[in-house]
Amino acid sequence: MACPGDGASDRHSRRLPRPGHGERHRARGADPAPLRTRYDRIRSLGDDRTGAGDRRMMQAVAQVGQWLGLGGSIVANLFNPRLIVIGGYFASPAEWLLPHAQDQLQRLVVAAPAAQCRFVASTLGFGAASRGAASMVVNRIIDDPTTIMDSLPRPTAY
Repeated sequence: MACPGDGASDRHSRRLPRPGHGERHRARGADPAPLRTRYDRIRSLGDDRTGAGDRRMMQAVAQVGQWLGLGGSIVANLFNPRLIVIGGYFASPAEWLLPHAQDQLQRLVVAAPAAQCRFVASTLGFGAASRGAASMVVNRIIDDPTTIMDSLPRPTAY
């Protein structure tokens, strides 16, 4: 049976790598270099420009940017925001994604005020959303410590 990371099957190479996947292969003596998936190459565009000259990679990034622009145009048509902040995995290759996304956004918005909407890349890092969600919970508990008691199970009388 082929290992999902050895490049033997294109079907397996489309999967996102699990955390620590390369370490397990290295421990078994396998070379972790083939574990670089298309996803990793797209992510690395913003890091070291390794895929910047790859025509197919740039076409894939353009397509992802167009889909991002389509989604952004739906948001812009419904809510008319001034900014759409792109974070997480999309923040790293934003330099290549956002021009395509912005073009698609401008093309697909219906109202003139929605055309003022633009994409920006987050500079807060990958874990910003989870840290923000956690801080909301902590702030709620600090504001009213009794709210934590509402979720605890109550003893029942026999």
